[in-house]
Amino acid sequence: MQDADRGQDMDHDGPEDGQHEDPEEHEVKLAHLGLLLDPQHEAIEPVGKLHAGSISLRRASGEVAGMTGSQIWRFASVLLMIALTGCASSRSWSYTPEPRSASEHLANVSVIVLPFEDRRPKENSNFILIYLIPLVPFGFMDFETPEGPQMHVNSGLWQFRPADDFARAVAQEVDNARIFREAFVGNRASEADYVLLGEITSTKYEGKMITYGLSAYGPLLWLFGFPSSYTSNGLTLTLKLAKTPSSPAIWTHTVSQQASATSWIYALQPDFTYDQLLKAGLRDALTSLAATARTLK
Repeated sequence: MQDADRGQDMDHDGPEDGQHEDPEEHEVKLAHLGLLLDPQHEAIEPVGKLHAGSISLRRASGEVAGMTGSQIWRFASVLLMIALTGCASSRSWSYTPEPRSASEHLANVSVIVLPFEDRRPKENSNFILIYLIPLVPFGFMDFETPEGPQMHVNSGLWQFRPADDFARAVAQEVDNARIFREAFVGNRASEADYVLLGEITSTKYEGKMITYGLSAYGPLLWLFGFPSSYTSNGLTLTLKLAKTPSSPAIWTHTVSQQASATSWIYALQPDFTYDQLLKAGLRDALTSLAATARTLK
């Protein structure tokens, strides 16, 4: 840049010692800067041969680093999307049961909770990138088994095994509620007086990335307070109490819960809420199970 600074000094200070500078010599000096301004000031093109160490620049009206204004906005939008994706962290199943009751158990029997059966559809659809199509208001994901995909709208990979995680959580809640003498997770029905079975029919996940039909420019609206995403979780499972896995059910209860949330980039909401859905659904289930337990011997 020292050459460029000296060139600017010559332009502003004029020729030294009262000598008039030859026009051709002046053009050569501009060539050393690698710049020649055209009469319309629309472009500056390099002229002449540049010696080693010369700086070559080319500027055009409305361009920065070779990008037009629209390209700059599109590039900023893509950077915003990449930044948000990079911030997406993984989620792990974590469940906190209710505190253990101090009362006596209602039924003097033991119950084993077997791993739940997975009856969910195995279909996952990811059309998140269709937001790039102009006039399409959002990209979306529909997952029946949401623990499989690597990415979700507001989070990354999920460490989640519904058949085992749900069974363990139910056993903890039943045991802490003191409905039976003891309740625990296991694989052998013969280890307890009764078995508690579970059948998972839905853990549906829906997610939308909202871009308002503006394609790659849509995310720029998020900076001005527009919602960035919408997500929902659904949970449906059926619980059964029986003497053995093959015997008729003594008690049956269906848990059905759903939750949804709208997010802003300044306030991203969790899109993994299955622990909360299960906890909410088990309140009624435990009350119903307690009524049945009083009849058991």
